[in-house]
Amino acid sequence: MAAAPPEADPLFQKHSVSELRGIEVKIRADIERKKHDLRLMVGERYRDLIEAADSIRTMRESAATVQNMFERIQEECHADRLKRKLQAQTERGKDDAAERQKTLLYPVAAQIKLLVDTPEQIWHALENHQYLRASRLYLLAKKVLGNLQTSPEAATLKLLNSFPVVKRQWDAVSHFRSQIIERSMQHLGLFDQTEESVSETLCAIMLLDFATTRQALEKLLERRRSSIVDHLRISNSDPAALTDALCDIVRTVVVTFQHVANIFLPPARSGPPTSSLHMPVSASLLGTNIHSLSQRPTDAHDETTPTQISNYLITGLYTDKTNVHIISRHLPSSIQNYTPALNVTASTSELSRDIIREMVNLWIENIGQLMKQDGYALLKRIESGKVLSRVRESIMKLLCGVDKRADAGNDRDLDSVIVEGVNTDNWQNLCLRLCDCPISLWSSLMREIINMRSADIVRQSLDSMFERSGNLLRKKLRLFADEAAGGSERDIAGFVWATEDAVGSPTGLDGKVFIRAESPLLRELSADFETSLRELKEDLDPLLVATPPDEKQGRRLSYHGETRNLSTDPFYIQRDGQALVTLMGEVYGHAISKYKEALMALLFQIQPKSDTDSHLQGLYSDFFPLDV
Repeated sequence: MAAAPPEADPLFQKHSVSELRGIEVKIRADIERKKHDLRLMVGERYRDLIEAADSIRTMRESAATVQNMFERIQEECHADRLKRKLQAQTERGKDDAAERQKTLLYPVAAQIKLLVDTPEQIWHALENHQYLRASRLYLLAKKVLGNLQTSPEAATLKLLNSFPVVKRQWDAVSHFRSQIIERSMQHLGLFDQTEESVSETLCAIMLLDFATTRQALEKLLERRRSSIVDHLRISNSDPAALTDALCDIVRTVVVTFQHVANIFLPPARSGPPTSSLHMPVSASLLGTNIHSLSQRPTDAHDETTPTQISNYLITGLYTDKTNVHIISRHLPSSIQNYTPALNVTASTSELSRDIIREMVNLWIENIGQLMKQDGYALLKRIESGKVLSRVRESIMKLLCGVDKRADAGNDRDLDSVIVEGVNTDNWQNLCLRLCDCPISLWSSLMREIINMRSADIVRQSLDSMFERSGNLLRKKLRLFADEAAGGSERDIAGFVWATEDAVGSPTGLDGKVFIRAESPLLRELSADFETSLRELKEDLDPLLVATPPDEKQGRRLSYHGETRNLSTDPFYIQRDGQALVTLMGEVYGHAISKYKEALMALLFQIQPKSDTDSHLQGLYSDFFPLDV
């Protein structure tokens, strides 16, 4: 307990003025400290005090509300009041103004709620590559906007003026059309998609572009062609990147055939034909999806299971967090039963085999022409025969897969076996379904450009080799023309008839006479020429088939560690190798002749300064060609 403050009179009696002033300062400081402590205490307790006051006030208001409710219940339950109220309702009739207002506002509010939720739902669909759902959401929002602008409720409520959010939300939705189409086209270019995904993406494009089934096939083929062009025009010149690009082109072609066959052609049925209501007996996957989109929810109940009905309802387009399933009962029937319009009829939803065959044949022919131009330009980045051989081997392994057709004849290629990444057991049957003829991807796309590039490498390598030898020859002939630096090249007699001890013979034994026919200049030129030729052979060997068939193994060919029957030779490696060997011999012979002519021209360009130089000139003109 704090001590009582001292009385003032005794303080004046006991202390001087200066001491009193010190006591005053001390007391004032104590006062300020206590005020500070008081403010801290009030500040800490103020929130609790306010909450307590609010709680008391809330309790008071709640108690008053309960009391008022009891009083109203007592009044409403009074017999005389009930009689008067019943009599008044009987006389005036039931007041339905509130119900009419509810009927007017609820459909409008539900449609605005749909319009507000649509942009986020479209983004969600695009992020998950659900392009058909995104296109249906866009078209549904467009339908909602049209309904809000033309409905009687809109005229009564003056909707656009009363609810400016409608226009703002449509502005947010309208730009999605181009994005959905662009992303759908990009998605079609990817070859690692399921057939169902590609079919739904095509339906999305058909909805937004109002395209026909034929135009959908054209867009698919054109997008796959653009994807191949992108692979052919890669900027990376690394051999691994070039190999991956060419292998991806093969995969794109094979998967495109697979998708066209399984999406646009009806499946082959082994059992009895079955069909649902209004559904063709044999419909393609795209035709089935078109039929599903054309179904109204009321019609879907007649032929689908309860788990499939949600696919036709608009509630299936929105996620659960939007609570569309709650407000859907307030939507107008035109919105609840909305079916997007397609530019197809029952007769045009399926393409005939003749149209598909014509379009696919034209497409694969176009791809072949593209490979001859851009594919050949791509291979021009490869300067080595070894690298080109590895690229060729990778492509053949992709086409060959597991060698299940070693017994095939010359007229059938190994393209028919399983291709990596594609679920097909018979490539030739797939080609027969689409094109009515077998197709060899190796012969159609790869063989010609690889052979052309192989021939180019042979020519360039030989030209480079002879150019290198010619440069060395020009350099060495300067020594021949220089009388001071000629040395043994000019003293031919002394060099040829020089007598030396045999290499490795003990000193003092009988000497041996060596007649040397190659001067250092000739020997260096010959060694350089042979080295260049050896390097050229090592580089070009992988492109050639040099191993002869072994009769004991039944005419089999060893190539890159694998053994194949020569009777099949599915990739024509033996035939192309022999053609390349023939070309190499022709180019080599022509290059030798040119090299000899150039050599003779260089020798006779040297102006002899004496009779000795003239004899030496003639001597070298005889020995150089023989040495080469």
